[in-house]
Amino acid sequence: MQTAASDLSTNQPRWYLIQCKRREEFRALEHLGRQQFSCYLPTLAVEKRRNGRKIDAREPLFPGYLFIKLDDVSDNWHPIRSTRGVIQIVWFSEHPLPVQDEIVEIIRQRLAGNPPRVPYLQPGERWQT
Repeated sequence: MQTAASDLSTNQPRWYLIQCKRREEFRALEHLGRQQFSCYLPTLAVEKRRNGRKIDAREPLFPGYLFIKLDDVSDNWHPIRSTRGVIQIVWFSEHPLPVQDEIVEIIRQRLAGNPPRVPYLQPGERWQT
């Protein structure tokens, strides 16, 4: 089994988690995209009321977070944390921990088929794989 430090030494692109400022996930996604970063923000369809009318909108599946694909996180994280809407790359111990490609792919597949509507998960409920 590889450690987080050995995962960082590979030059193949890996997914990492970005913590965003409150309710600024879409802003962070837009600004990271302008810098040519590959990002993924899983969203759900929601129905909201605006000016007394119901409208369809999108909300992040994981509020406050989005995924970013990086070749070598040690070279790329400095411009990321100064991007509008971004707080930081999520770190564990001394290194950002990569998210397994399979996890991101499972999320993409589940949301692509028949995207669920909110409420999809309740607090404390586990996502069954």
